[in-house]
Amino acid sequence: MNRPFHVEPTEALITTLLDGASKDMNVNGSVTPVDFKYTCPSAKKIYIHRLTMFLADATAFTQTNFGDVAGPLTNGVDLIVGGNTIYNMKDNVDLDLLACSFEGHAIFEKDTTAGSMRLNFPTCLGAPILLTAGEEFIIRVNDDLTTLTHFHAVIAGLLFTDNQVA
Repeated sequence: MNRPFHVEPTEALITTLLDGASKDMNVNGSVTPVDFKYTCPSAKKIYIHRLTMFLADATAFTQTNFGDVAGPLTNGVDLIVGGNTIYNMKDNVDLDLLACSFEGHAIFEKDTTAGSMRLNFPTCLGAPILLTAGEEFIIRVNDDLTTLTHFHAVIAGLLFTDNQVA
């Protein structure tokens, strides 16, 4: 089996991005932005391979909305890695352009009122995202998304001890 690493990872990680305790990203960040994040632990490095997001709402998605929140959003939703904003999403087209796949689908008794996106970093960017100890992977909500019924994000990656990989 061809492995991208010469050492075995310390552990695999699949985690929901949180704003402290909550995974519910359908919040009002229009006055004070709300960060949903993962912080790389001390003495560790993580290679993040995948970001998955799920949105659901009461009405059908359109290109110009974010989910079904009237859009485009004023400030958007930021993807921040290691302190750098690498992408801003203001509508469903932005979600589609970011993802390797963004699909509206019939799930949980929904049709075009639910959608999920998957971004596989090695496939889309050529490599996983590297975070070192203390660096953060953040999704920042900068608008009022409270009309969404669901908005959640999960990352998946491999953790290594700091001295295992460069």
